[in-house]
Amino acid sequence: MSCDKKVPSKYGSKLGSNPKPTNKKRALTAAENDLFKKHSGHSVKHVAHMKSFLRAGKGCFIDAHNSATKAVGK
Repeated sequence: MSCDKKVPSKYGSKLGSNPKPTNKKRALTAAENDLFKKHSGHSVKHVAHMKSFLRAGKGCFIDAHNSATKAVGK
């Protein structure tokens, strides 16, 4: 799934929650941190994988979630 489109989700639509992939290391945005507070029901490994994916600049929150689900499950 691409980060170019805003996708409505149960986590809400927050500006800055899906930056374009740059493949450059970066810090998590405030919007992403807010989304993680609502991202319950997932394992610690799942959340850790998502955070490392986002910090590496590989994609947006949705891409990170899909990657984590494939890599470690829920």
